[in-house]
Formats: sequence, structure tokens, C-alpha cells
Amino acid sequence: MSANRVEVGSSGVAPQSVIEAPSRKPLGHSVEEGAALMEAAGLAATATTNGVSPDQAGAPERHPVIVIGGGQSGLATGYHLQRLGVPFVILDGAARIGDAWRQRWDSLRLFTPAMYDALDGMKFPAHPHAFPTKDEMGDYLESYARRFALPVRSGVRVDGLRREGDRYVLHRGDATLRG
Repeated sequence: MSANRVEVGSSGVAPQSVIEAPSRKPLGHSVEEGAALMEAAGLAATATTNGVSPDQAGAPERHPVIVIGGGQSGLATGYHLQRLGVPFVILDGAARIGDAWRQRWDSLRLFTPAMYDALDGMKFPAHPHAFPTKDEMGDYLESYARRFALPVRSGVRVDGLRREGDRYVLHRGDATLRG
């Protein structure tokens, strides 16, 4: 049985967690508000819409790790989980990867130059001293997920996460995923 700890983020909406898998070092930390990492061996989902559904045989889906939020932290976490060979899925409430950036005010630019805006494994596609726009950042995140074939489920809003004994229960609409 793995040791798990879940902490509620400062907004009170999205939990943050530290994961320790059996006979492994901790897999990582989710530090971005709105992103969380949850280990739930044998996690099962009920039949639903919005991107998470049972497999063809009608059995519930199972994911040892679920990443809540497809922003920079969630995608970078997925990149490293994939490199470790850990099965996972990323759930994101937006209709499209990067929409959290695209839906901000038109004049928004990152306050750091492009040379500091890349995620692990992929350079930011701009002059190193340029300050990317919100749309460039959104497009970069979408390209990043596509390049590494990260299993992102867009349009899946997580409504709650709670612990029941040594398992976790994730709620989203009328669906429940249990560990």
C-alpha cells in the first residue's frame, strides 16, 4: 500500500499532493495552483460523457495516477510520469489545452522572456529574448501535449476530491472515480 498525503491548495478548490508509490521515491510535487497529482491504484470511473468513459467491453477505466489540470505544471508532470513509465491521465476543465491562457485579456504577455518559458523536453518556439503573448503560450502548451502524446482529457471539470480511508474519491459531475 502506498503512503499518500493530499493538501488543499490555497484557493480551496484544487488539492495539491505528494505521491509516494510502493518501493519508489516520491514521483513529484504539483506546485501550480489548480493542478494536482493523485495516486489511486485501481482507479475506476463510471460511464460518463466529457471525455472519460468505460472501455469497449464496458468495464470501468483504471488509472494509477490522475493529474488534475492541464496547465504548465500538469503537462510537465505528465511528461515526467511518461518518462518513468507510470500510467496516467490528465483531466482539464477547458475545452482545449492552453485555453486558460487564450481566454485572458488581449494585451497579456508573459513577464519572462521565451528562454525561460519552456517546459522540460521542448524549447519555446520564439526568439529567446521575446516576451510571448497569451496565445503563443496557449499554442505552445497544446503543441507540447501533442508532441509527447500526453493523455489529456479536455472538457473534464473535477468538482471535488476527498479521501475515504486509504483511497481517494474524485467527483466530476455525475461521475465518481474511486481508488
